[in-house]
Amino acid sequence: MKRKITSLVVLFCVMMLALSGCVVQDVTSVGSINGTRILLGEYKFYLDLAMNDAYQKMSSEDQQKLVSGDESVWEEAEIEGKKAGEWVKEEAFNNLVKLKIENLKASEEGIEVTADDKAVIESYKQSYYQYYGNADNFRAFLQSKNLTESDFDKMLTENFISQKYQNKVKEDITVDEAKVSEIYKNEYISAKHILISLDSFREDSEETDGASEEANEKSDEELYQLALNKAQDVLAQYNSGAVFEDLISQYNDDPGQTDEGYVFAEGKMVTEFYEGAKKLQVGEVSEPIKTSFGYHIIKRYDLPYSGTQYDNAITEIKERLKSEEYEKQLEEWKKDYKIEKNEKEISKVKLTDR
Repeated sequence: MKRKITSLVVLFCVMMLALSGCVVQDVTSVGSINGTRILLGEYKFYLDLAMNDAYQKMSSEDQQKLVSGDESVWEEAEIEGKKAGEWVKEEAFNNLVKLKIENLKASEEGIEVTADDKAVIESYKQSYYQYYGNADNFRAFLQSKNLTESDFDKMLTENFISQKYQNKVKEDITVDEAKVSEIYKNEYISAKHILISLDSFREDSEETDGASEEANEKSDEELYQLALNKAQDVLAQYNSGAVFEDLISQYNDDPGQTDEGYVFAEGKMVTEFYEGAKKLQVGEVSEPIKTSFGYHIIKRYDLPYSGTQYDNAITEIKERLKSEEYEKQLEEWKKDYKIEKNEKEISKVKLTDR
């Protein structure tokens, strides 16, 4: 339910999926850093990562359109004031520039991949072997995409060094505790919810009792209507005097929610959930709110100042402030490098071809 900050492990998982469109050996370049070319294959690789990030920032409605194959979302949806497709292309190039600079900076400071680091990287690669059945199957997959195993090792290593360098720099960045407290108080919300999920009704539809599976399948519209009917019934029980926490125990389909509920800021929950919770006063309960998961009945609570959710939020804020300071430093570092962008080649890349 709760969106997670992308970790290195998650990044590698997304990288695996991205390989289907990556051709690092392509000699075409989309730019360069200090004369070192950024190859088209590398750019396409990071384009897939940026598309994944863009998906996470979209509304549930736009996510559903993409899942159903409606590629017009890239031209119609907006992310941070830009068309989604434009944002993706810019993000891919910027992230690739960032990666290359971080590797150059790491090299300048003598940061190397240790034996222990290599063991971690190898463990990631072993997980890919398992995914494809064995190492030979995985190598055959790489070969079908014009990738060598060395290409793949290089990708993993560059990302590992990038993260290692970021961690080193951030260790020396201090944050203002008063600012952390201010952000928590002003930007975070505490809430619990009752999710009536679409999946629970999909499971019902799979019980065919001898009838054909096709005849028992329900459309998304039917699933949403069933979920809404149940959510309205649950809300009616609350309005008649039922205790919200008791209704959570009885009806909630979100296994990730603990007794503490959720503490979150903008971007950490699906958009509709966040906007719905934000409108509530403490103690107020929402009408059923529709998301890609189903329908939610949300109750807002006072912010906690202890417990796991509080600790996680404070850690999140500190990491955010450190990342913001790190990005400022990165912009200064960019001034020391000659960065060229080949807009002509980038314009040829179509997201709908991915």
